[in-house]
Amino acid sequence: MAGSGCTKSDPAPLPANKTTYTLKVKDVLGVSGTAIFTETGSTSSTIDIALTGAPSGTHPAELCMNTAVEGGTVVITLNAVDASGKSSTVISTVSYNQLIAYDGFIKVLKSSSEPDVILAQGDIGGNVITTTNTSYILDTVSTFGVSGTALFEKRFNGTTLLTITLTGAIAGDIYPATIN
Repeated sequence: MAGSGCTKSDPAPLPANKTTYTLKVKDVLGVSGTAIFTETGSTSSTIDIALTGAPSGTHPAELCMNTAVEGGTVVITLNAVDASGKSSTVISTVSYNQLIAYDGFIKVLKSSSEPDVILAQGDIGGNVITTTNTSYILDTVSTFGVSGTALFEKRFNGTTLLTITLTGAIAGDIYPATIN
């Protein structure tokens, strides 16, 4: 008489939490990409960056405080984006949930010798723009012939980004703006 026993198979791993952020062109036209945050453990995550249109070479990448518009201090130096346009960094000092709620942004630089040239950048966490927005037309001031729009966009953290776009403005001139 032959018998066989039951074997318990290993449970299938749970799908990893993933959040994708868009990296937009900054100083070098045609460069864009994504930063994908993947939860890999209770206290670890992987940040994968993929760029398209980047010039050849190695490009330093950083996770910074504040929004991309404000700029901010580097909090985590990420692995550089290589010649294939990719980078992968394992983070074990901050949890996935902390990363996706963080008040920060990611930027990819042209090179370590040109740190002021940003190829692409994008807000992360609470700084990401929601779909809630309102746009207002700024009337033309006849004396100067300048007109434009004011776009208010809500961020996930409840703050608002105001972008003013002017037409007829003289390049290099400063135009003070107020909310009254």
